[in-house]
Amino acid sequence: MLYDMTNEPDSEEDLQAARENARNRFQLWRKRSAYSTALTLLSFAAVYPFVNGRQLSFDGEAVKQVLLLLSLGLLIATLYCAMLMWGAWQSLRELK
Repeated sequence: MLYDMTNEPDSEEDLQAARENARNRFQLWRKRSAYSTALTLLSFAAVYPFVNGRQLSFDGEAVKQVLLLLSLGLLIATLYCAMLMWGAWQSLRELK
């Protein structure tokens, strides 16, 4: 964080409001990352029975592909939420 000496220091109310906003943002992204992590683990558990190369019917292969794509999409969402949670934590840490 860069300090600019031309700006006047923030008042205590502004700092308190910024801390509260950072705390709320961190809690929001912590919840979202926990939910997305749980969904990702559940989708991995749904894909696991197909890892051994079990042969399925044609419809079963389509289901397997959909589950795999769903798992990969949820993994990306989990990483996104975790990175935003980390950024919110950094902001909260700098304000304290």
